Amino acid sequence: MQWMLFVPLTIVAYIGIAWFAQLSGGSSSTPLQAFLSAIRPFPLLVVTVANMFFALGAYYGFASTRFAIPVMISIGAVTAFVYSVVFLGAQLTALKVFGIIVALSGVALMAL
Repeated sequence: MQWMLFVPLTIVAYIGIAWFAQLSGGSSSTPLQAFLSAIRPFPLLVVTVANMFFALGAYYGFASTRFAIPVMISIGAVTAFVYSVVFLGAQLTALKVFGIIVALSGVALMAL
């Protein structure tokens, strides 16, 4: 039951973090603008809510396994990959798919 909450909450958190990056640094034209854009109201709200979901995911993750943070990082890598393909137009290659399979295999091995 804990895993059924852990994984989706972590995915939502990483989507929020990726969206925050796109709203702040991704839409800036200078380093100073990127630095200051993090404190605009909407990006600040997005990153705050994403961190709340991350905290919930960590809570349920630690209830399931002592490897919660490495698993969350692996889920984040997969989520970032899917986000970049779906929303940013990244190319899907066999090598990238192989890397995702390796990351998921690592998650599965830690769960044993």
